[in-house]
Amino acid sequence: MGILHRTYPFGYAGLAKLVLSLTSLSAGDFAEKLLYQANRAVTNPTSAGREFLTDISYDIEWAESLDQDINYVPDWFMALFASLVVRCDDLPYASFATIRGALPILGWDPEDISLLLTGRPIYELVGSLEQPALLSNFNPATKIFGWLPAAEARDLVGKLNTVESSFLDPCGQLLKIAKGMSFGLPTSKTSLTQHLRHAFTACKRRLKPGTEQHHDLLFYNEH
Repeated sequence: MGILHRTYPFGYAGLAKLVLSLTSLSAGDFAEKLLYQANRAVTNPTSAGREFLTDISYDIEWAESLDQDINYVPDWFMALFASLVVRCDDLPYASFATIRGALPILGWDPEDISLLLTGRPIYELVGSLEQPALLSNFNPATKIFGWLPAAEARDLVGKLNTVESSFLDPCGQLLKIAKGMSFGLPTSKTSLTQHLRHAFTACKRRLKPGTEQHHDLLFYNEH
């Protein structure tokens, strides 16, 4: 199976600085300045930013909206990340599904599982920037991207550490979850245990930029 979730670490302070320059502008000036910043980001992306622009289906039409059509405001905002994001390891589909199935058995709260795998709604990230003109143009139901603050990434790693032994020496219920995700691969106890260990390691590795570099994480939730 292909990659379901890509992860893009970014510096929250850098994003906040870009958005701060939009404060107290009129609606027209706000759109014009945001479009200008988006074009700068797209012109000078990081190496990960180029892949990110593919993920958001970047279209040059966004940047050529001469009348500053506010319908493009969410697109212009997301384009800002092209100059901010770096890459880290993806979470393969099988690992994502295994973790999603295993953690409830180990007593995890559904909200923590959702936070770990898909992050907070991007709407909450926009809201945290305290820019009403930006927030008013975002749909709260948008779930393509998720946001995980660095502090919450650290908390989640701590919670994962408490169940690590269950993945290293799995019970029958966890082995059953792993078997359902085997996709034709060997299903011996040894193979299923290796699959569970790999899923656990991949999940923790995905959070590493949050714990070591203090980056927030932007999750691309492909469906």
